[in-house]
Amino acid sequence: MMIFSKYLYFELVIASTLSAISVTNNVNQATVILDCNAFPVYMVFSLHNPERIVIDLLKESKAKNNIFPIHFNGINLVKCIRTNTSVNHQSIRIVLDLSSPANIGTITQKQIQDNYHIILTILKKKVFTRSDTNIHKISSVTDRKTSVYSNHAINHPKRIIDTQFIKKQNHNRQVTFAPIIVAIDAGHGGQDPGATGYHGIYEKNVTINIAKKLKILLDLDPSFRAVMIRDGDYFLSVMERSDLARKRGANILISIHADSTLNANVRGASVWVLSNRRAKSEMMHWLQCSEKHAELLGGLGDILTSYRSDPYFNHLVLDLQFGYAQRVGYDIAAHVLLQLKNVAHLHKNIPEYSSFGVLRSPDIPSILVETGFISNVKEECLLANNGYQEKIANALYKGLCSYFVMPQKKLLGHS
Repeated sequence: MMIFSKYLYFELVIASTLSAISVTNNVNQATVILDCNAFPVYMVFSLHNPERIVIDLLKESKAKNNIFPIHFNGINLVKCIRTNTSVNHQSIRIVLDLSSPANIGTITQKQIQDNYHIILTILKKKVFTRSDTNIHKISSVTDRKTSVYSNHAINHPKRIIDTQFIKKQNHNRQVTFAPIIVAIDAGHGGQDPGATGYHGIYEKNVTINIAKKLKILLDLDPSFRAVMIRDGDYFLSVMERSDLARKRGANILISIHADSTLNANVRGASVWVLSNRRAKSEMMHWLQCSEKHAELLGGLGDILTSYRSDPYFNHLVLDLQFGYAQRVGYDIAAHVLLQLKNVAHLHKNIPEYSSFGVLRSPDIPSILVETGFISNVKEECLLANNGYQEKIANALYKGLCSYFVMPQKKLLGHS
């Protein structure tokens, strides 16, 4: 009976029909309104080359016939609205083809009588010149991919805007973007020295030195703001590390370590991201700890807190969010590896999945970098060398830049 009730609940919550689309469209911005007959569960994200925005109406959603395609004047921001096959073949994928690079502005949901409206605003990216010295030219995590979950608060519809995408305005009405907040976690510390090399080098000392060097590089770049999880020789638990990153509003957590194994011949750097098994166990933990929901970033905590009596809906929302954090973490890890291979031997040339506890956050994409094997005598000497630590830190910085900043710089080059 419980199993039957579970699937009946999902059917009632998720099934919806897309009945109409209305668009306000000009050169610089567009507003797209999707009209559904039941509250929708959906994701919105950007894709590039060519420029487009994708809206996935999840699971049992369907669309009335003869809605698509919708063509517009190619001069306006939205050129065409069409459908495409979703990755899992279980949702309606709506594709907005764009004439120019654009940001997802706001996403709101309202109920009008028996219909639910998803209202999406799209803003053309402004092409800055070097004379615009007061403007931070960066893109946020959500410019790459934004997961948005419908908020079915009927009487008080809320605007759900990821805190990772915050526009600010100065007194001259110029648009600026908040810098990417990078939480740098130097592994181990205090009574936990981590691995120890043949010559007595402690992992905790290697990690804090690389972390401080990375912070210097990030602080010199206005696109970033670095925060240190550990800035001295003291112990922090794994849970404390991810919680500190959340309290400081981090957009990305990068945890720095040095590997060790009984085989002294093994060497090389690697980058790790959250495994599916750990994600599932952490998801159950978050579902059970309802008092911690308010701590989550990006509107996720508001949703879980508001609908704590709907366990299946909360399970769906957390599952989507963990998937989003994993995908973004994997993409960032791949960029970091491409830079590390220029300065270090790689033990793993693609990101690897792990159950490391520091990667546990559903709301903060996280990666763990093993900078080399301290159990390898040659790499122990390298990792203890100030110049090599600087090379590793620079590679990490370049990896973050290539993911977050380079797309904007390429756009500037075409101005």
